[in-house]
Amino acid sequence: MGSHEIQHNNSKITPYVFACWILAAFGGLMFGYDIGISGGVTSMDDFLIKFFPKVHERKMHAYEDNYCKYDDHTLQLFTSSLYLAALVASFFASKACTVFGRRPTITMASSFFIAGALLCAFAEFKWMLIVGRILFGIGVGFGNENLIRPSSSTGIRPFHRIFDHHRNTASLVQRGKDEEGKAALKKVRGVEEVDAEFQQIVLANERGKQVKQPFKKIFKKSGVPALIVSNMIQVFQQFTGINAIMFYAPVLFQTLGFQSDASLLSSVITGLVNVGATFVSVYTVDKFGRRKLLLQACVQMFVSMVAIGGILLVHLKPTGSLDKGLAAVVVILVCTFVMSFAWSWGPMGWLIPSEIYPIETRASGFAIAVSTNMIFTFLIAQAFLTMMCHMKAYIFFFFSAWIVAMGLFVLFLLPETKGDRRPGRGEALEATSSVEKDYDRRTLELKQIYLVQEQRYVVHKERYADYDRRTLELKQRYLVQEQRYVVHKERYAVHEERYAAQEQRYAAQERREITTYDTVSRNKKVTKIT
Repeated sequence: MGSHEIQHNNSKITPYVFACWILAAFGGLMFGYDIGISGGVTSMDDFLIKFFPKVHERKMHAYEDNYCKYDDHTLQLFTSSLYLAALVASFFASKACTVFGRRPTITMASSFFIAGALLCAFAEFKWMLIVGRILFGIGVGFGNENLIRPSSSTGIRPFHRIFDHHRNTASLVQRGKDEEGKAALKKVRGVEEVDAEFQQIVLANERGKQVKQPFKKIFKKSGVPALIVSNMIQVFQQFTGINAIMFYAPVLFQTLGFQSDASLLSSVITGLVNVGATFVSVYTVDKFGRRKLLLQACVQMFVSMVAIGGILLVHLKPTGSLDKGLAAVVVILVCTFVMSFAWSWGPMGWLIPSEIYPIETRASGFAIAVSTNMIFTFLIAQAFLTMMCHMKAYIFFFFSAWIVAMGLFVLFLLPETKGDRRPGRGEALEATSSVEKDYDRRTLELKQIYLVQEQRYVVHKERYADYDRRTLELKQRYLVQEQRYVVHKERYAVHEERYAAQEQRYAAQERREITTYDTVSRNKKVTKIT
């Protein structure tokens, strides 16, 4: 197989696979549901009165600065605590997955999530909310390890990557349950002929076992380019400002002058735009390539952010609200921003890191990327409202500057991985990075080892055939010898009979001779007497 050749495996959609898709989608729903809750309830008066009365009091005073209505560290902690908990939980989830398997780990994720939901639903004190959110985060951390790799702030990723059928099989093979792993692969594929694909999984598992310290290997010179690319993408993904907008969309729209219901409706609209635009990446990512989508999105996000910042800087004063027409324009600009993110930096932020690592360090490299993402998600969620209070409309120019940096990074440093399906490689790295050279060298070595093993197999096969031929000849000789033995045995029996008869004759002759001798002796004695 060539270095760029894809091995296609026969498969068909089965009810089991469809059920797994639904299960994986629920994993994404867990992530998105948390974001929807945090964004929605932080702008609800009843919620603020009960848990954050100071924030509600500031909100109700007309003279209070529009940009500082919701500036409260505890309110931000209500949102951000989930991501810090998810970060810590993901490390334990990875170990639990290896030791216990995916089913028990998914069960743990569900248990934590349900416990968090119950605690938040019946919360009477602020600390109960925070603990509930932490339990939510633990559930998300355990769930993401097994079900999804969220591609955007709604937790929805392209469906063609939503269910990785190898993961369950590979997990079973990793724990020495080869027969169960093969049965699982047959169940997922819906066909019986999976030997070739299963052998690939076994080989990949063996290669992974050869790397005793994957994290140490990642930080070697050959692994640094992939490490930098995957982690910078996570940093840039958060500094687009997408999660700041999605977390606090109702808060942001109320800042612009929308009423509570209208602000929630506007956030729902942006959420729907996010979901719909995600499907665009499914059909365009391999057609246009990763770099083109990222660069196009940088331009669109930059224009949207600058326009939003400009409108707010000129028209939104510390008190009062925006004109309805301008507020509607801001909502449209937010939608165009979310739209461009959803088909580019959202899914690409998870797709590209999964492509540039070799298989033996992919899990460790991706774990580092996820950790980086969670850390910066936590920082943005914890700091955004405070930054907006101090920077006012300039917060949007702050994110615009980061978008420019992102575009330059993609333009000059990011390799294009479109069309390259080797385990963890990008085409540009092939020519410019020692990581790719190391991969090619190891691939060539494995091919040579495979050829040697194949030659040995042919020799052993010929020897085995020769052994079979010799065994057959010996068997035939044995049968001939056995037949001869039977003949000889029969002849021996005849000779024994003859010998016995001869013995009898000899005995009879001896008796006659003795009788004759006795008779002669008596006659002599009688003659002598007479």
